[in-house]
Amino acid sequence: MAVGAAEDVEELIPLALRRWRREHQMSQRAAAAQLDVPPGQFARAESSPAQLKLGTVVSLLRSAGYALRVVDADGIPLAGDVRAAEALPRTRAGARFPATAAVVRLGGEPRWMAERGQSFQLRGPQWTGERRPGQYP
Repeated sequence: MAVGAAEDVEELIPLALRRWRREHQMSQRAAAAQLDVPPGQFARAESSPAQLKLGTVVSLLRSAGYALRVVDADGIPLAGDVRAAEALPRTRAGARFPATAAVVRLGGEPRWMAERGQSFQLRGPQWTGERRPGQYP
């Protein structure tokens, strides 16, 4: 089933959770206990999931055997289109680089070290958002 708008998602999440409950013949309280969430949170997920945090909804769906996927307007999953240059780069602190940064993978040794005959071992970050002429291959 193709989902075209946020309203569709807000209708499908409760349907998925209700279907899971019906298949397992559980009340909301029993389902909440099984998924280890407060009963009120499970009830909100079934009635108006937009009030909950996305992480909570994803966790509930995953526990019930469902998944949310991000797709483009043609229904093609984003995960199949993500390139390593967009998905892998992280700063030393583990955060993603700004969307406007031109991220470059650090490769081997910087040219100036190679020209001097110095050895180089890459430790720490493997990516940089800085690009200085001649610094990185």
